[in-house]
Amino acid sequence: MQPGETARIRIIATPGNYGRFDALVYILLDDRVFVSSFRAHVFPNRFGLEPIYLDHVTYLSEVNIALNVANPYPK
Repeated sequence: MQPGETARIRIIATPGNYGRFDALVYILLDDRVFVSSFRAHVFPNRFGLEPIYLDHVTYLSEVNIALNVANPYPK
């Protein structure tokens, strides 16, 4: 990178648990290592929407599952 240039780095976090977590990010550029960190707080989605898992669905079959949406959190 030249002086004055910028670059965007996309970080995708897929934590398996609720709560706060910290992570270190290492960037290797021109044989130099830059270290940064970020903190995230993972909380249940606002509308209480639970994922639907389908298992053992027969080929060309139709599956009907009710999707319940609720807002358990105050504004």
